[in-house]
Amino acid sequence: MYQRLPDFRMYDPYVSHEMTIRDLLTHRSGMGLGEGDLLFFPPTTYTREEIIHQLRYMKPASSFRRRFAYDNLLYMTAGQIIPAVTGTSWDEFVRQHIFAPLGMSHSNVSTAAFQPGDNVAYPHSKLNGKLQVIPFENLDNAGPAGSINSSAADMSKWVLLQLNRGKLLGREGRLFSEAGRRKCGHLRPSSRSPIRRRRWRP
Repeated sequence: MYQRLPDFRMYDPYVSHEMTIRDLLTHRSGMGLGEGDLLFFPPTTYTREEIIHQLRYMKPASSFRRRFAYDNLLYMTAGQIIPAVTGTSWDEFVRQHIFAPLGMSHSNVSTAAFQPGDNVAYPHSKLNGKLQVIPFENLDNAGPAGSINSSAADMSKWVLLQLNRGKLLGREGRLFSEAGRRKCGHLRPSSRSPIRRRRWRP
């Protein structure tokens, strides 16, 4: 990671040096569940780079690669590998290399893209005892961690691509290779928590 993102540092220097993209995507960094979420929610003005800089101050909750603990900041950090390697923002890369080739015309990476009257589901909350529509939250600074807005029809195109092993349907070309598909298939979070055996009595 540090080779791609020079400012990337974890609390433990050893973890900083050994952390891989696979570690980020399988949530086994040692950070606690949801650690650092307040850096982007409720919405803040921190940039993605500023949020990544804050990782060095977060004390681990467990040892490196010992257990699973979901963390949004690590997915956002993994997304920042894209501009570091390609010079294109994660947002634009997703538009150009996923949405456009698959024809996902009803998908975007920011609630700011919605226009008045768009056919979208709005968030609701109880205000003064009454269920009401509330404004969208802008979470662009956490983008790669989950800012994609889509439709069932568009998401089915992504599913079909997976079932077709990365090959585009109805025309030549691939979005990812067979080898890449196999690697993604192996990105499964794992927990090494001990399993307690129990004796059952009749």
